[in-house]
Amino acid sequence: MKIGVCPEYPDGKSSFIAEAPSGKMIELKEDKNLKTENITRQQNRAKLNFLFTEYPELKSQIDNIRIDRKSLIKLFSNFHKIICADFSCVSYKEKNSPRRWWITPQAGTVINHYNDLNGWHPGFAIGSFVTTNLSKFSDRFVFNIGLELNTSPDYLYWTEFPSSKKGWSYTLTNYYTIESRVMNGTARPFFEIGVHHGYFIAQQYKAKNAINVYNWGIIAGIGMYLHLKKCELPIRIRYCYGNKVDMATLTIGYTFKLK
Repeated sequence: MKIGVCPEYPDGKSSFIAEAPSGKMIELKEDKNLKTENITRQQNRAKLNFLFTEYPELKSQIDNIRIDRKSLIKLFSNFHKIICADFSCVSYKEKNSPRRWWITPQAGTVINHYNDLNGWHPGFAIGSFVTTNLSKFSDRFVFNIGLELNTSPDYLYWTEFPSSKKGWSYTLTNYYTIESRVMNGTARPFFEIGVHHGYFIAQQYKAKNAINVYNWGIIAGIGMYLHLKKCELPIRIRYCYGNKVDMATLTIGYTFKLK
């Protein structure tokens, strides 16, 4: 067992605790102080030799051991093989978890603002994103790749015309974000940040000219995952700042596990 600070060992150095057959707890210090490193190493070897007095086949490994997670797992695994040679035992060695994947369809509302026109325009948003974990130990940090289509019936104000006529605008956005989430509870907050790019297309009603521009920028979002039994519902507010179009979306989705 690795500990950071243990009340029984007030010096607070990073330590590993092993239990002797008598039930006594033995501390093995991980000391990186150059002035005391050699003394600590000798103390650790003496404690391990005491712990494995009846197993001389481990002495050579103990005399050359480094007090770190990998080396101690190897030592205690060899000890385990000696005492359980004739039995099939449960292994508590940590295994690498496979990469996990999820997909989340989502829908909601959007307001967008084309930088060369006036006003914010409400509309509808639909899309989906694929998620994968960034760590083999936890899903706290994940990477999202998404595609979203936004559309709104806008009154576009054109510089060529003094009046406005009703038309439709469409924004197709591809985004990449890194997300940090809380792992416990029914409502699990999260925060995400990343980049986006795509196209903004707007057509004035019965007009020949139209806007068709490439849009790119940064993206940030907050929200929460609602865990209801086996159901996961992400609710998120996302703001996309672009070189041509700014967008703010409010969506709700449903997450499916792919792998």
